[in-house]
Amino acid sequence: MINWYHTIGLIKHYLTAWNTGGENIHSPSLFYFVRMILYDNNQYYSWRDIERSRKSLLGNRNYVQLEDFGVGKYSRRKVNKIAQTSLASPKKAQILFRTIEYICQQKATVDKRINIVELGTSLGITTAYLAMQSQQNRVLTFEGSKELIGIAKNEWRKLGINNIVSIQGNINTTLESVLNNEWRDEQVDFAFIDANHTYEATIKYWKVLVDRAKDNSIFVMDDIRYSKQMNLAWEEICQSEKVTSALDFGDFGMLVFNPYLKKNIYKLRI
Repeated sequence: MINWYHTIGLIKHYLTAWNTGGENIHSPSLFYFVRMILYDNNQYYSWRDIERSRKSLLGNRNYVQLEDFGVGKYSRRKVNKIAQTSLASPKKAQILFRTIEYICQQKATVDKRINIVELGTSLGITTAYLAMQSQQNRVLTFEGSKELIGIAKNEWRKLGINNIVSIQGNINTTLESVLNNEWRDEQVDFAFIDANHTYEATIKYWKVLVDRAKDNSIFVMDDIRYSKQMNLAWEEICQSEKVTSALDFGDFGMLVFNPYLKKNIYKLRI
């Protein structure tokens, strides 16, 4: 079934995203990030292995059982159908990879390790991109489905990734619990929010994560035009005092924490 709200929202964005390539971004550092990082076409060798894993999942016709924590019911879906609909596209995942590389470059200390949080592991392909940039980084990923976590861990093992900690359970409770306990002294340099697509859940995730953001942190919200609720959440979060600039790519958006930037929302095409 076609999501007309999503489709129409993307068309409107495309027609109004006038500063393609970073034009009219006045901050030199933000212009460099957009032009030299996000629009970079260089390929990384690790991407080939991850995309082989994606291809394998797209051919997997086994069923998994998924729990909807909102209503307490279970459903069965084929792995390949989940892979088709819930995984970030290669282009989007590779932008996340480059963004993490950029954050590492900005760290002034010798130890350039950063903390990464992902909400919505799914089959673990996007998580692999988040972790593969440097296995010195620490990736904390949250997922509701035990069976999906099991599949994701198997893919990470085959890829030789060992810097991911996965948390299974209802993200509405596990996120705050883990950040207030195991990660209570940690900041979040990068976050990818792609879990429960409701206004209430998204705002709740944001309020938990934003307290851990620091200067030069970047948070990414996926599916910002998936529904009216998600679009409303995105627009509200963009107005937060801690967000100094936002980059709107239509299907997803980036929230930049940098006190030296002038408050603005830039519409871009990729």
